[in-house]
Amino acid sequence: MSILFPSFHNQGTAGQEAEAGAEMSALVNYLQPVHFHSFDNADKANKSYEITSFVETSAMNKVKEKPTEFVRYNKRQLSRIYPRGTRVDSSNYMPQIFWNVGCQLVALNFQSLDLPMQLNLGIFELNGGCGFILKPDFMRRKERDFDPFAESTMDGVVAATLEMKVISGQFLSDKRIGSYVEIDLYGLPHDTVRKKHRTKVVSANGLNPLYDDKAFKFDKIIMPKLAMLRISVYESNNNRMIGHRILPVETLRPGPDHVTSSASASATATPVTNRSTPSYVKKTTSEGSFGGSTPRKVSKIPLNPKISSISAISVDSSISLEEIEAATVDDIKQHKKYLKLTQQHSNQLDKLIKKQEKKQSKLKRHKPRK
Repeated sequence: MSILFPSFHNQGTAGQEAEAGAEMSALVNYLQPVHFHSFDNADKANKSYEITSFVETSAMNKVKEKPTEFVRYNKRQLSRIYPRGTRVDSSNYMPQIFWNVGCQLVALNFQSLDLPMQLNLGIFELNGGCGFILKPDFMRRKERDFDPFAESTMDGVVAATLEMKVISGQFLSDKRIGSYVEIDLYGLPHDTVRKKHRTKVVSANGLNPLYDDKAFKFDKIIMPKLAMLRISVYESNNNRMIGHRILPVETLRPGPDHVTSSASASATATPVTNRSTPSYVKKTTSEGSFGGSTPRKVSKIPLNPKISSISAISVDSSISLEEIEAATVDDIKQHKKYLKLTQQHSNQLDKLIKKQEKKQSKLKRHKPRK
C-alpha cells in the first residue's frame, strides 16, 4: 500500500502528488490479506497482522477437521468468513458455528432477518450494539486449548442450569389469534437445544394470553459465555412467527423480568416468558419473563431501537450465580422503565376496550328488529 501526498514546489502550484516511500507506507499497513495454506504454516509465520478470508464451505471443513487448531489460529490473527456465492436468495449460514472457534469477522447477508441474522443482532446487544465483543478468556489465552466439540466442562469455567417458565404475553396482536411460545438454546454443539421446549396453545387471545405452563429446563450448559437463548412466539393456525428475542445466557439474572420482543418482518408482537439460569453446581432454580422492556437494574442488555413498542412479554426470571444477587419483585416495581411501561400498557388496554365497546354499540344499533 502506498500513500500519496501533495507536493508544493517553488512555483507555488498545488495538486501535484508524490509517492511516499515504502517506509512511510509500512506505518499504516494494519492488516495484510494473505492466502491460507495451512495452520502449520500460519504458526511458523507467526504474523498477527495477516488476515485470511474463508468462504463458508472451506471454513466449515476446517471447523470439522481441525477445530482446536482453528481456535489457536484465531488467538493470533484475524479470520473473515463470508457466505458462498450460490446463496442467491440472500440466505445465511449459522454464525454460531464460527463464533465457537473464535472467528472475528463473520459476514452475513443483512437482507434476510432469518435465524442466523437474529442471533447476530442478539449477541451484539451485549455490548450496546457497538459491533465489538471481547472473546471469552479461554479463547484468548495462549496456554489454554479449547475444543468446541467438547462435552465436558473446562477448568475454571462453571457450567449452568437454565430453567425458564413462560407466564404470559401482552399485546401480541389486535386480533383474536391463537399463539404459543418456543424456547431454544444456541451455543456449543453440546449446549444447542432446538424444537424441544414449547408451551401450550392459547386460543383466541392476542391481547394478553396466559400460558403459565410447566417450566422448561436446560440441565447442563457447559459454556454459558457462548450460549444464547431464543424466545419466539408463533401464531398457532399457520405457525407464523409473531416476535422473538435473543438473550445471551451470561446476562440472565434471577427474579421476575419483562423482556422486549423484536418483531418479525411482517408482524409486531411479543411473547411472555419466565426464565431462570441457576448455577449447574448449586442446582438452584428460578423464574423469569419476556416482554416489552427489561426493567431490572441488574440487566446488562440495552433496548434495541428496532424492537416494537406496542408488544410486551412479562417474565419472572432468576439466576443463582455466586457473585450475583437476585432482583426482587419490589425492586422491579420501583424501576422507572417498569412504571413507564406499565402505564403505557394500561393506556393501550383502555383504548382497546373503548374500541371494542364502540363496535358492540354499533352492532346493537344495527341489529334487525323481530
